[in-house]
Amino acid sequence: MNKKAAKLIAAALTACSIAAMTPVGSVTAGAATTSNQSVSKTTTMYVKKTAYTYVKKNGKLVKSTKLTKGTEIKVKSSNSKYYILTSGKYILKTSVSSKRINWTDTKLSKAAVRYVQEDGAKVLDKALSTGKTVKTLSAGTKITIVAKTNSGYYKLKDGGYILQSLVGKKKPSNEISAPSSSAKLAGSGITLSESEGKVFNIYCWNEEFKGYFEKYYTVPEGVKVNWIIQPADDGIYRDSLDRALKNQSSLPADERIDLFLAEPDYIREYVDSDLTMDVSSIGVNPYTTEYKFTYQAATDSSGKLKGVSYLLCPSAVIYRRSIAEKVLGISDPDKVQQKLDTWDEFNSAAMTAANKGYYITASFAETFRAFTQPVKSWVDKSGNVALDSTVTKWVDMTKRFVDNNATLSCGLWADEKSQQMDKTGKTMCFFGPSWYYNYCMWDAESCYGDWAIVEGPEAHYWGGVWLMAANGSDNPEMIADVMNAFTANEDICGKLCENDGLFTNNRNVNEKRANDSSYGVPFLGGQNDYAVLCRIADDIIYYPLSEEDVMASSRFINNIADYFYYEATLAEVIGSVSEMTGYY
Repeated sequence: MNKKAAKLIAAALTACSIAAMTPVGSVTAGAATTSNQSVSKTTTMYVKKTAYTYVKKNGKLVKSTKLTKGTEIKVKSSNSKYYILTSGKYILKTSVSSKRINWTDTKLSKAAVRYVQEDGAKVLDKALSTGKTVKTLSAGTKITIVAKTNSGYYKLKDGGYILQSLVGKKKPSNEISAPSSSAKLAGSGITLSESEGKVFNIYCWNEEFKGYFEKYYTVPEGVKVNWIIQPADDGIYRDSLDRALKNQSSLPADERIDLFLAEPDYIREYVDSDLTMDVSSIGVNPYTTEYKFTYQAATDSSGKLKGVSYLLCPSAVIYRRSIAEKVLGISDPDKVQQKLDTWDEFNSAAMTAANKGYYITASFAETFRAFTQPVKSWVDKSGNVALDSTVTKWVDMTKRFVDNNATLSCGLWADEKSQQMDKTGKTMCFFGPSWYYNYCMWDAESCYGDWAIVEGPEAHYWGGVWLMAANGSDNPEMIADVMNAFTANEDICGKLCENDGLFTNNRNVNEKRANDSSYGVPFLGGQNDYAVLCRIADDIIYYPLSEEDVMASSRFINNIADYFYYEATLAEVIGSVSEMTGYY
């Protein structure tokens, strides 16, 4: 296959069809315990953003306690990589700062009603984890928020602050629990009830899931599995799926859709639809082993769970070690992360790169997905494209990159960008999941091993695959068995990870790989990418977008170059996007 053909395939697979991801949890003890040095006195420090402490267990450091931004910690000693706390726990140096974390409130345009998502949610007297508990709320409690802070909290109308991650627009109806013993054994050949159908129809857009299914799933006796595979190109898969779902009730039972696959860009169209089944009613629930954003994406506005993700695509900053050394004077991932930990720090690194004759990114659009993933809406209630402050901040930052020659004018899949991956390239950073650096960085072969990944300034994802159930299926037991098999069965998920390089929706499996000192990616200089990707997946927050929002976002990034490089005003770009998407 030639390079252009490979690129066309890769572009069609940007939702992670050929994924391979990774998580965190423990590191070798030697890395954390060599040359510990006591400090002259106990030092107070503060967590810069969500981080974990670690404890030593069987010669390794394993994940212990999750700390939020602003948490005050007491340090008694350190080594080259970790601070050792007075409690005896370890924390990465890159996660903390000696400066006290302050916060600012940004008032919402109007008060908003929200719901507490977890039992025991604490309301604090300040927007830092060091605040005193004012009260504790149970899951489903209705609250009114009036402001948002830069430290990850909402301010409540009646006073106090609550973590944003504990709040949602929908009242939770599904209990988050550990997988049951039956869920852990799903996919190993269950006996179905007599009422179950004998034909199981699966809709998908390529052979990938079919391959995993046939390798690892044991089909119940007497059931025939039919695969309806339609290409994703030109909307063929979606059109075919939609027609079949709408005709579901008029079809014979053996011809109805049972299971179908969906991607994050359009999953909400099916989640918020009566055409899909509430799978919590058939024995599928959000599990503690799953990543929160995956079941948030599959939960509708009334709290019904409509599916599960079996394949995740947390996206990292992929950087060239030798260029980082020239630009920042460092190349070690932990130290580089400290320099790219926020967008302000990333911007500072970009200006340093430009001053030294390098690019921070090879495309003006490179940072767009990561920076704007927290955007909650692109289209206002009147149907017009409206940019929120996050988007305008990205525009301002990118304009600065363009004006200072810190990036290039090409698109994400341009040959000019790919050429920057070569050893002669001058670009330090690229953004992407493991499918990107494993399958799409062809020109980087000339500097194989000179790469590494870090979390970067924003936890985000690029792709993923969800399994969803169609209403009207006569195979509810097998649907539940398939969904649980590819999320809760650690034997199956372990094979997906070890044999196929997938980042699964099972924390235990991913963290086992992250803690494997014998595992490393040669392309990344032997770095364990799962350790980084696990931290990212834990920190991802899901913001539901309608298909209209997704379309407006796509149109915007395809037209904003006219503002950066030509004479169009930002208002003209917004107007052109609105016209193309039909929002006026």
